[in-house]
Amino acid sequence: MDRTRGRRFRGRERACRAASLVVMLAVAQLTPSSNAWALDPERLLSQYGHVAWRLRDGELPAPAYPIAQTRDGYLWIGTQAGVLRFDGVRFTPLDRLSTTPLPAKFITALHGVRDGSLWIASTQGLSHWHGNVLTTIPGMGAPSSLLEDRSGTIWATIEGNRDGSRHLSLCSVEADSARCFAREDGIVFSHGEVGAGSLYEDAAGAFWFATEWSVARWRKGTQAQVLPVPAKIEAATPGRIVFAMAGGTPWVGVDARGQGLGLQRVEGDAVKPVEVPLRGSEVSVQALFADRAGVLWVGTLDDGIYRIRGDKVDHIRAVDGLSSDCIYWFFEDAAGDLWVSTSEGVDRFRDLPVSTFSKREGRSSDEADSVLATRDGRVWAGSSNALDILDHGVFTSYKAGAGLPGHQVTSMLEDHVGQVWIGIDAGLTVFDDGRFTPVNAADGQPMGPIASLAEDRQGNVWARFQKKLVRIRDRRVQEEFAVGAATLTADRIAGVWAASADGALAHFHDGTVDRFTLARKAHRMRQAVTSGSGALLFATDAGVFGWHDGRQRVLGAQNGLPCEFSTELAFDDAGDLWVFTECGLLRIAAADLDRWWADGSTVVTPRVLDALDGVRVGRPAFRALSLAPDGRLWLGNSVNLQMLDPAELRRTPAPAMQVLIENTGADRRDFGSGLDIALPPNPREVRIDYTAAGLGVPQRARFRYRLEGRDDDWNEAGARRQAFYSDLPPATYRFRVAASSDGVSWTEAEPLSLRVDATWHQMPQVRLLGVLAGMAILAALYRMRVRRVATALKARFDERLAERTRLARELHDTLLQTIQSSKMVADDALDHVDDKERMAHAMGRLSEWLGAAVREGREALHTLRASTTQTNDLAASLRRAADECCARAGMQLRFEVLGAPREMHPIVRDEIYRIGYEAIRNACAHSRGTQLDVGLAYPGDLRIVVRDDGIGFDPVSRPGHFGVEGMRERAARIGAQLRIERAAAVGTEVTLVVPAAAAYRGSGARPRGLRGRWRRLRGRDARHE
Repeated sequence: MDRTRGRRFRGRERACRAASLVVMLAVAQLTPSSNAWALDPERLLSQYGHVAWRLRDGELPAPAYPIAQTRDGYLWIGTQAGVLRFDGVRFTPLDRLSTTPLPAKFITALHGVRDGSLWIASTQGLSHWHGNVLTTIPGMGAPSSLLEDRSGTIWATIEGNRDGSRHLSLCSVEADSARCFAREDGIVFSHGEVGAGSLYEDAAGAFWFATEWSVARWRKGTQAQVLPVPAKIEAATPGRIVFAMAGGTPWVGVDARGQGLGLQRVEGDAVKPVEVPLRGSEVSVQALFADRAGVLWVGTLDDGIYRIRGDKVDHIRAVDGLSSDCIYWFFEDAAGDLWVSTSEGVDRFRDLPVSTFSKREGRSSDEADSVLATRDGRVWAGSSNALDILDHGVFTSYKAGAGLPGHQVTSMLEDHVGQVWIGIDAGLTVFDDGRFTPVNAADGQPMGPIASLAEDRQGNVWARFQKKLVRIRDRRVQEEFAVGAATLTADRIAGVWAASADGALAHFHDGTVDRFTLARKAHRMRQAVTSGSGALLFATDAGVFGWHDGRQRVLGAQNGLPCEFSTELAFDDAGDLWVFTECGLLRIAAADLDRWWADGSTVVTPRVLDALDGVRVGRPAFRALSLAPDGRLWLGNSVNLQMLDPAELRRTPAPAMQVLIENTGADRRDFGSGLDIALPPNPREVRIDYTAAGLGVPQRARFRYRLEGRDDDWNEAGARRQAFYSDLPPATYRFRVAASSDGVSWTEAEPLSLRVDATWHQMPQVRLLGVLAGMAILAALYRMRVRRVATALKARFDERLAERTRLARELHDTLLQTIQSSKMVADDALDHVDDKERMAHAMGRLSEWLGAAVREGREALHTLRASTTQTNDLAASLRRAADECCARAGMQLRFEVLGAPREMHPIVRDEIYRIGYEAIRNACAHSRGTQLDVGLAYPGDLRIVVRDDGIGFDPVSRPGHFGVEGMRERAARIGAQLRIERAAAVGTEVTLVVPAAAAYRGSGARPRGLRGRWRRLRGRDARHE
């Protein structure tokens, strides 16, 4: 910012004057949408929905100037600190969206164009935001206003230097270059204008632009028509002129007061002051704008906003809620809402479905306790101190002590001849030609406070007061009935219906009373209406109660009503039912009502109008919802008088909600708003930002989203505008998001393709290799297992074969030889049958041999059973075997044990026992000695020594004899050493040495580590096999 401009911003008024450097564009060029929506010009400014974003609230970083909108629905706001994007909820600086900076932060103009892009003019150049890419057009100086003409060409007014002097050019921008038109093209000024305040294209294709001293009209190939503002030139007032074309009339604004200044318009070839409907010389104009309805909006330096429509002027200032009285800019968005930038913030005005009438609109007070719309188009609103009558847009008030015979206006009714019956305080009156005529009870006294009024088909007026119901004809009471507190509604044929607070229902007609007992007691009944079919509907604190020909229905929360407490009912011209409740005004479609009458469990879909639509919730004491002849509904809520047009509500669809995906982020890194995003591998947290660019009522937006490939169904996000996912595996996903303002109709954004890349070990090829390697390892482990099992089976088979071989040896060396000898003795005896002595000798020998065979068989059985029948006491077992053998052989036994017995593995102990037993048996059977020594030593390695004093023993096994060979095989199986050698003198000595680690349980160090665990595992497997 240069020094001159900086000085202008000192002080509030100087700041407002300096803002006139920021120009005002015409609406036709500012709005990219073809929609023809605009604010309803029939409403007062105070009846629009108004909201302000103020600098002091911290949402704007600096004062706002130009405003524009792009086709995607975003609003763009230029400030002294750059450009903001606004979606109705969040302000996002352009700096966050682009890595390319603007040439300057001070923004002078913005313009959204048909291709969806945004042009940005700053104090140091012209930039273009398109496709999330920011580019700057070189050599464009300082643009002050922007325009897109009918052909789509971008135009800008630019201040520049030529020949050392400042000048004004009008330039067309194409691609990344510009063609400028100046003096040589017919744009010549007589007062040295250097800047344009507004730029506009008229129906003939000519450009209008306001400069520092003049208004000019120029068309290519012609000389510019320059219309100076003499008073401004004479006063030498600094600042630029603004221009707008409203209703075909060019209007000119000067930011100074005085004769020939302020608001003016072009008449013929001159700029002339405006006196009607506003004294233009009394306002200092900084901004001019013509909306789509042709209404002129005037923004002033210090007096807020003026709106001019024909001969009507409306005015709003900061005291009325405007963010500031210093106005910079106007903009009309695609939905017809009007945006205003001021020195203190940004304001928005929008049409509300429901209009409010209060003191600001001409009423005597804000209060409205009872309401009546009559057939002549007038609207009557009663309060605690006045009766206001709206007729052709003007209120007439009758106040207490000033025309109103009382204070509190209660119930009101229009009869068939157009007379208005009004309950005031404790009496009933008829209003006729501005006079209130009392209607008294039969005794001539005032009736009392009128709680309810109704007229039947026969023209009788019925009034309920205190605990009485009277029928009035010709302003005289004809009948009187005793009733409790009740609300009245006319029957479609004759008489009236009265429903009491306790649920009793009665039909008064033709001098009779028909009473009905309700099967289900309704809650307190307040107001009632009769449908075209004769059905009765009552507003209660539990919903809407219906009665028709004995059928009863309750329309409540179970049928889809958002709240049940209701006070007023009315049908509109389309047959839809309107219900005033504690949460707003509900519209229930006629089709939904018909379905509800047919099936009481039907769920309806009401349209809800609440505070965002302008509805003020209250509890009126009397009937306060009335249908006017033009189809409008008038409502009194005890606080305000309000109006809505159901037909207009049906005709005006809600502006389309544009749902957009703004950004995708992963692990604190942003990837932009593209719709095809690739994320790095293994993202811990993925964030997707989305929005609905609905500027009107963003509070109503509700979202739901799903990530196809991850979510099975929609996730309801409510008002939240972010989605989060964690630990997404490598895949391609599809993110979908939809928004709705009513929960029924959903608008979906263009889907986002989200790809999560894989790390090297997550790639399919690597995974395939891993699977193949795993399969190979499993196959190898399986083969190892098969081999181990086969080895174990072979060992078991070898062990069985060895046992069979040993048994064969045992049988061959003992039992079979004895039997063979017995057979030889028997054969010899048979050869000498006649020799009795020889026969007797043979039979004796045969008996001895057979006895020996029995003993040898028993010894074999004892040997087989010893490992399971005996305990683990090896010494005792060997001692027992040695005693038996020595007793048969007649040998002396010396048995010695060294050390304490130790626990041994049964299999190892059995093998040791069999080796020792075989050595003892051989010594007894073959040594022919007289002495047998057996020694057993436990300390250290297990050692067994068997020694005899016989003839000696050949350690080499003889063919066909398996005793020694079997001993060696058993010793090798348990890792023992077996020595058979001659004794020092005579005899044989057998020595067996078994390592302690193999002989004893729990002895020796266990291998550690993976190798040890593997060996122990294999050992467990072997034991289980």
